[in-house]
Amino acid sequence: MTMPKVHRIRLPLPFKLNHIYVHVVEGPEGFSLVDTGLDLPDSRRLLKAGLAELGIEARELKHVFLSHFHGDHWGLAHWFNELRVPLTMPRIDWNALDRWFDQPTADALSAENLAEMGAPPAIVEKSLRGIGAMRLSCPPFKPDHLVDDGDTISLSGVEFSVICTPGHSPGHCCLYQEEKKMAILGDHILPEITPHIAVDSLELLPDPLTAYRKSLERFRSIAVEENWPSHGPQILDLNRRIDELLLHHTQREDKLVTLLTDSAAPLTCYEVSQSLFDLKQLDDFAGWLAASETLAHLRSLVNDGRAFEEEECGVFRYRVERTST
Repeated sequence: MTMPKVHRIRLPLPFKLNHIYVHVVEGPEGFSLVDTGLDLPDSRRLLKAGLAELGIEARELKHVFLSHFHGDHWGLAHWFNELRVPLTMPRIDWNALDRWFDQPTADALSAENLAEMGAPPAIVEKSLRGIGAMRLSCPPFKPDHLVDDGDTISLSGVEFSVICTPGHSPGHCCLYQEEKKMAILGDHILPEITPHIAVDSLELLPDPLTAYRKSLERFRSIAVEENWPSHGPQILDLNRRIDELLLHHTQREDKLVTLLTDSAAPLTCYEVSQSLFDLKQLDDFAGWLAASETLAHLRSLVNDGRAFEEEECGVFRYRVERTST
């Protein structure tokens, strides 16, 4: 069997996280692409240039695989529809994305979720504007194939196993090539930052942090000698990084418990988020990310019995059990 080669192309992102690496798999049948970047002029230009360095044009790609439903990973997917390059993505995340393309319904649901977190109307409006800005660089598309955990996919004549790693998104998938012991990780395990773990607006994964911890533990049993994350360099010691990520979330949950314990009254997710991320207010897209990640930690605490959730007039608040004196 011809061993595959992986080439990286760095594309810009207009966020604090300012880049994404898309991965080109070279095999006996040519080249395939994993993830696409956003639909921005510089992204398309740099992707074309990176492919040209490999001696190919975008239309000559054999396949495009999309690891999950976040826009920086599929924003250019519609272009590959136009070029008639086959597109594959996880079934669970496509089900969510297909509903996200129904903008009025999706935005109404996002607004409802933010209101339940206790965000004031002005903050809800700003957050929706941030989500709207993301839509502009992510035109709708249609995948040709959908995959589930345990499926195999051929990229350029090389067989990869699909490993579903829910947490960062409900259906996030990594690709694993057994003979080479190589994993294309997407956003599942990142070397320099912690992947964003959040409750999705459709509640496809009600407790994403618990799911993410299980997905991390699953990777301990997979022999990986070569790994390709979407942000940052290769990870030298995958198990050590898994330990660091697990510790990070444990420490964050402990901080949340302390915040709730020190509060004289139950707190909304919005209020907790301000303290947790040291934000004066939740605004635009970053504010929505902060709130949704805070909710993931609160859900995990509630499910573990370390915190309690109560609802009043459509707003949820959180508290810890206090011992009587």
